[in-house]
Amino acid sequence: MLGVILRKVSGKRLDEFAKETLFDPLGIEDWDWDGSSGFNPAAASGLRLRPRDLAKIGQLVLQHGSWSGQQIVSSAWIDGSMIPRISGKGLIFNGPEGVSSYGDLWWLGRLPVDHPEHDLIAAAGNGGQRLYILPNQGLVAVVTAGVYDRSPAPLTGATVLNDFVLPAAPEVAH
Repeated sequence: MLGVILRKVSGKRLDEFAKETLFDPLGIEDWDWDGSSGFNPAAASGLRLRPRDLAKIGQLVLQHGSWSGQQIVSSAWIDGSMIPRISGKGLIFNGPEGVSSYGDLWWLGRLPVDHPEHDLIAAAGNGGQRLYILPNQGLVAVVTAGVYDRSPAPLTGATVLNDFVLPAAPEVAH
């Protein structure tokens, strides 16, 4: 639905709109989006980016929409998208990845779960692909995996972040 709305408002296919307004300003040149040869690719899936390019999107969010001194995405939209809209328990919420709610297109929570200073913003892709943003630490981490259609996919990203990235990252004071 979001892709169709963006197409109607912008007059451009979602992949064309993303290229002009997001990928080009971030210097993202090598990407692929399933369904980009048809009417509109799905906004929720099928985008393939290199890890360093996905990290650029995380850094853009961390910097409230700013990149190289240019406002690429509205800081008000970035901040508003982090407001929890849905919370719950079960398979998605309160699991090993520390997700406790969902904002506008972002999973929100804490990781590790018992560290309240580790606010978490995350994007999750099929097979264990993850983009983690920890604003209090000034940290962006990308995890790629190939655990497609199997239940341990969420554990892959959480394990990498908890066992390797966070212990190696210096604490950032704010």
